[in-house]
Amino acid sequence: MKNAKDPKQYGFLRWYYRIFIWARFLFLVSRIPLNLRPTHPDNAGGLGFLENTVHAIKPIALAHGAILAGMISNHIFYGGASLMDYKISIALMALWVMLVALIPLMVFSGVLADVKRKGIQEFGLLASRFTGEFEGKWMRENLPENHPELGDDIQSLADLAGSHAVVANMKFLPVSRSTLISLILFTLTPVAPLVLTMMPLSEVLKMLAGVLF
Repeated sequence: MKNAKDPKQYGFLRWYYRIFIWARFLFLVSRIPLNLRPTHPDNAGGLGFLENTVHAIKPIALAHGAILAGMISNHIFYGGASLMDYKISIALMALWVMLVALIPLMVFSGVLADVKRKGIQEFGLLASRFTGEFEGKWMRENLPENHPELGDDIQSLADLAGSHAVVANMKFLPVSRSTLISLILFTLTPVAPLVLTMMPLSEVLKMLAGVLF
């Protein structure tokens, strides 16, 4: 065996090659004129299903965390180091894994930004016309007939506000904060037991109990 690290490096190269292919595929798809809707309830124009692809990165996130934990534990147990000496390395590893998951999805950022900008503009024009007609019907009672979009009650104004809020809250990346947090937790899970090198288990449990209860 020439190098004991070869199998590990080969495995990572395969993973990164797959991610590269995935990123290129998404880039080519983003060049296609997509029929994205700013009012889509996933707040991503209809691309919200791509969030599920982030979960496919979790195995490699766990592997990165395990390698980092092994390196740090070796320095702690045999080099007299402290876990806090590696807080920057831990943060950089979590950031790196998050970027690996997000970079393929970033190809849609420009497209989603354009969809959001056009949606806000169009909804602004609709809201101006709608509110004028709404006031005419419900406040001045002088609007001509045949305006079914105003509805039979004032709930239509709230419906318009809700639709506008969906457009205004549209994301530039088809991924939620909770998914990113879960990915970071997967990365740091192998490192978590090393906290016991800084404090006993009873203290850790007491601290967790104070946070939870």
